[in-house]
Amino acid sequence: MYAILCVASDSSVIHTVSLVLRSRGYICISAESSEEAILAISGSGADLVVLDHAMPGSEKLAADLKKLRNVPLIMLAGLSDVLPTMPFVDLLCPKPVNAHEILREVDSFLSRKREATGD
Repeated sequence: MYAILCVASDSSVIHTVSLVLRSRGYICISAESSEEAILAISGSGADLVVLDHAMPGSEKLAADLKKLRNVPLIMLAGLSDVLPTMPFVDLLCPKPVNAHEILREVDSFLSRKREATGD
């Protein structure tokens, strides 16, 4: 099964996203700070990252995570957030999180990975 790193400074965001992803059988690794996220991505076999834009330093963290482990990165962002171009982000997903949408996007990224690697 695939492992997903969920990164947010708000534990309720991690809880909500993890609950949705676990319902599909994904393994969720959580991090509530940039430091925890760097340690988690370095020491895990994360196949995808979900990162909350509201987390302080999220744009730099997205770049750092992508450099450490080149996996798909989904950024959660509020509809009112003004976002710069972020080349390290594969998809912007609106908050509040829609369970069906996030599952569809995660499934899509990971099915492409499965096809490419033969997993």
